[in-house]
Amino acid sequence: MLRLDAERYPIDELPEVAIVIPCYNYSHFLKDAVESVVAQTYPKIDCVIVDDGSPDDSGFVAESLIERYPERKIRLLSQENAGLAQARTNGVRATQAPLVLPLDQDDLFVPQTVEHMVHFFLEHPDTMVLTPNGRHFDLFLARITTGVVELSRMLQTNDLVYASMYRREVFDVVDGYNANMKYGCEDWDFWIALKKRGFIFRHIDEELFCYRRHGTSMIDTANEHSLWVRSRIILNHPELFTQNHVELARCVIDQEGKDPDLNFYLRVVMMLVEIKREQDCIPYCDKLLDVGRHCLSDEVIASVLYFKGIGLFAQLEFAAAAQILRLSLDKNPCNPGCLRAYGTALFKSDQEHAALTAIEDALELEPGDEQAIFTMALIRDKTRKKGTPSTFKADIACIPQEKLNELQLDRQSA
Repeated sequence: MLRLDAERYPIDELPEVAIVIPCYNYSHFLKDAVESVVAQTYPKIDCVIVDDGSPDDSGFVAESLIERYPERKIRLLSQENAGLAQARTNGVRATQAPLVLPLDQDDLFVPQTVEHMVHFFLEHPDTMVLTPNGRHFDLFLARITTGVVELSRMLQTNDLVYASMYRREVFDVVDGYNANMKYGCEDWDFWIALKKRGFIFRHIDEELFCYRRHGTSMIDTANEHSLWVRSRIILNHPELFTQNHVELARCVIDQEGKDPDLNFYLRVVMMLVEIKREQDCIPYCDKLLDVGRHCLSDEVIASVLYFKGIGLFAQLEFAAAAQILRLSLDKNPCNPGCLRAYGTALFKSDQEHAALTAIEDALELEPGDEQAIFTMALIRDKTRKKGTPSTFKADIACIPQEKLNELQLDRQSA
């Protein structure tokens, strides 16, 4: 049954929705995607399939689907290969529909997707972008929960699905998707371009989108080039980032196609650490250690290992982080920050006794280290609950109460 009230919203007054499906390989999935469009309960859909110079039979499959479902408005747009971003842009430009909903050829919509999202737009006319929840399928099943986020959050990560409905007018304001996003994440860049202009984003709390996980896809390509992608976004919107971010981005983009040298890796690692993106510097730490294994001093190697360990810790890989931090300490045993991080990683790996030793060593080098004292209190609490006696060289009572509150530690546990 249609959610839309026919008396309130007569069919001839409903807005048309453009569903744009770019195709490049994976023609065997195209039938499922198009049939999920055909199955929509919403009557006014303009489906544009964009064959982006695909080397397989995507164009032939598209034509056969157009013939099979003449009752639906389905069109094929063929072009030389120009990349996903340009394919999306050209597909949207080929339609006059006031609402746009992207769909990739290997994904699906549930039958009520368009109807429910259009209903939301009609009920909230100031909405410019609407993002749904979804679900993974195929190789594994998992819920995709999205939501409306602030611009500051959007600059850090992409929490929206690409299959979010938006008004054509916002597409025209930013002139479509940016073709320089050649490794994917063109939707992330597009959302930032809209959000920074103040357009209203909203969230519909329904599972309306099905994302197929299979083999290698554009998201895998984007993950493989994650630093490049992030750098390209920074340079596309430099006014939203610090100068350090912009300099790092230029460094990464300018290096593309060149043989990286020791100075490049060292510069990238240091700048990533400076902007607190240690988890992104892990592969660059590995490259730096490989390229510079015969020329870097023990002090520099210790620092690089420390940065890698912190990155692994940020990824919640505590056991691996502890191993790398131990290697750093073998090169430089007098780094209290590394000792504290090592002790915390051990604690997170349920190695309380070794963790306690590392934290005590850190406090011998830096007695007022409040984070180390806090970690020691956590170890004490955990060992006490296990019935394991422990001794401490530091007195947590030396931390002011307001600082304990900041550390989320109350006086009783202290």
